Amino acid sequence: PSTRYTGPFLFSGQWYDGKENYSDYNVRSYTQSSVLNEFEVQNYTIGLYITNAMMPQNKQMTKFDNIVEDLRGVNDWWAFIRWNLQITGFKYAPFDLKRICFVDPGAFEGLKALPEGYQSYTGNNFSFYQEMQCNDIVKTSNKMFKYIHIDGAHPPFRYNENVEEVDDATYSSSIEASITITNAFLQKLRENDVYDDSVIIVLADHGWDTGENKDNVLRWQNPILLIKGRNEKHDFCVSEAPISYVDMPEAFVNLLNGSSASEAFAWETGDERERRLLFDNGENERSGMLVEEHIQTGEAWNADTLIIGKRDYAD
Repeated sequence: PSTRYTGPFLFSGQWYDGKENYSDYNVRSYTQSSVLNEFEVQNYTIGLYITNAMMPQNKQMTKFDNIVEDLRGVNDWWAFIRWNLQITGFKYAPFDLKRICFVDPGAFEGLKALPEGYQSYTGNNFSFYQEMQCNDIVKTSNKMFKYIHIDGAHPPFRYNENVEEVDDATYSSSIEASITITNAFLQKLRENDVYDDSVIIVLADHGWDTGENKDNVLRWQNPILLIKGRNEKHDFCVSEAPISYVDMPEAFVNLLNGSSASEAFAWETGDERERRLLFDNGENERSGMLVEEHIQTGEAWNADTLIIGKRDYAD
């Protein structure tokens, strides 16, 4: 349950337990994914919109329509040098000068020299929201699949409900910003007459808890999952089925083949199930990844039904 693990896990259903190099796991999850292979078989154009830090470094990734091989070029060397010096100064400059030395590392993405017609993707909420408002969705006769990852309500909290950067932002205001962005995107789909004929999945790659569980494993559980199947119309409803993200590869294929949201999973409300949680506790980063295994027998948020297994895996 963290950004770097959940992305490949969604498409592969394969657990990362720290026994292998993460880069190898990441590449394999995307390149050998049964879900993505099914999209290819059915002639879908596939778009993978994630930050470069999450991108597997493998030439096979060019099978995604929006990804080109990294040319390692720089389109503004003076800015590149200046920002590098500023970042260095943020660590070594006297304290009073540090305020003029900060550079958002993500800004370097904009300095990449890319082929004509391409631009670097950023998951920054504000940038994505502005880009979306300024550009229409292009309707095509091709079948399309897009996986789009944005910052959402991830800390540090920076946004209000209007997706404006403010000093007093909170987790709640960041959620409201996420809802604003999602609503605007859905409205774009409606305006371009592709909403009904689209499968739409809105999900978080991990949860968050600002209350009493903020320092334990439960803060990462219970992420939001909203699903609309193709041409599915009914009032908003809530399912209590014991879903796990390990079920998502099968659900993707079921939805692709016409299942409704309620039919996408084999599990139903009232079913009893033990759900596995592998949790990186971050305590052994220098000597190897330390992963703890826990089992949830009840609701994802319920600490009383969480079995703390503490089975450790280290690479």
